[in-house]
Amino acid sequence: MQTQIPGRDTRDWMPDTRVSLWLNLAATALCFIALIPFLALYANTHNGQTSFELSGGGLLIATLVTLALIGVALVIHEGIHALVVKSTGGAPTYGAKMIGKIMPVFYVTSEGQLFTRKQFIVVALAPFVVLSVVFMVLIAPVPFGGWLVLPAAIHTGGCVG
Repeated sequence: MQTQIPGRDTRDWMPDTRVSLWLNLAATALCFIALIPFLALYANTHNGQTSFELSGGGLLIATLVTLALIGVALVIHEGIHALVVKSTGGAPTYGAKMIGKIMPVFYVTSEGQLFTRKQFIVVALAPFVVLSVVFMVLIAPVPFGGWLVLPAAIHTGGCVG
């Protein structure tokens, strides 16, 4: 689809399967890279404690809690996009789809709204910046900060798109 702007050629872009695969690989790598500073923050603020052991029911509970925290981060992430879109005068709407038949995505859009380059960068980066700061602020002082390390890293990796 092409939108006409006087003096500019703008196009909507949708990644294909090959690009989606590369985005997934980049997201996975970024997730592992992001584990380092989040784990270091937790270790430095919790007397070097970075190991734990889970088995049986504890493993199931840990998995469910982690998935719930990732889900909450996803909802907040898209909400931040929506707030920034709204601050630019847009009317945010939410959606979900599969990209390249391999990557599910949730998104916020504002049909028909054209962003300046600066607005687009702010809309794109706001959730990464805000949630990274929130995760760091929460990981450091709270006793359950370790529970936030993996969701924080996964969120960071997910921001690659």
